[in-house]
Amino acid sequence: MLTLRTNLSKQEPCIETFRPLTFYVLAFAIAWTAWTPLVLHKLDVLRLPVPFVITLFVGQTLGAFAPVLSLFMMQRIFKNPNLVKQVFSQFRFRGGAIPWYLVIAIIPVGITMVLNVSHTMFSGGEVTVLRPEPVQELGYALLAVIPFQFALGMIGSPLGEEPGWRGYILEGFIRKGRALAGSVIVAGLWWIWHLPLFVVLGVEPSAYTFLAMAGHSLVLDSLFLLSGRNLLVAMIYHQGINTSFLFFISKNETLGGSVALLLVAVITRAVVHNLQGKSKPRGSDC
Repeated sequence: MLTLRTNLSKQEPCIETFRPLTFYVLAFAIAWTAWTPLVLHKLDVLRLPVPFVITLFVGQTLGAFAPVLSLFMMQRIFKNPNLVKQVFSQFRFRGGAIPWYLVIAIIPVGITMVLNVSHTMFSGGEVTVLRPEPVQELGYALLAVIPFQFALGMIGSPLGEEPGWRGYILEGFIRKGRALAGSVIVAGLWWIWHLPLFVVLGVEPSAYTFLAMAGHSLVLDSLFLLSGRNLLVAMIYHQGINTSFLFFISKNETLGGSVALLLVAVITRAVVHNLQGKSKPRGSDC
């Protein structure tokens, strides 16, 4: 049986240093600096002296960890030695049912599948689930490859990003009684922050990608809140998005798909907001 925690635990992290503007300036500066050489290479403006696959790995990884690196920098700048510890105290493995974590992991894949099938039914044509070669060539080996990629990917962008987006920014706005505003800010800036990486990965930035990513962000916020603000839940859903993007054909970025996803996400976020007692301020006890 799955248990959703709509009430917060008594031992809540106390984010003493909440400076969202400083955090975002640092997160953008670090990530975009790391990704700029990759963008220039992609646009044939710059030729790198090392194999591109190495530069891609280093640059993409460094950029993905920009939010966490920003927290470490803020810890030094503002002389708050406990900032990172306070944020990571929201990471909890114990107390959550394993089936609940598995459900969270497959929700992004389920969203992709539903929108893909729905789009094909209305537009006609054959339903294609897997991305073209080399994914389709893997066949039944995908049963082992996908879980392995998922587990390995958890120490990538989910670990590098979620402590910043949900663990610091959203948590800070929640404590100020502005949880919905925090969700809107995180969703919008999350998409903008990824723009250079979209170019590198060949994803066309558009209104559709913005709506789809904002929808995923709101769903992620909802699950994060329902779990009692557990960073592990945010990381699992985040990696579910990455795995879905890597292996499955997506119609999230079409007009119908992106609007449908955002609509469901907004309704879900509003329901969760009410369940959470409209996120009353909790920062006065720091």
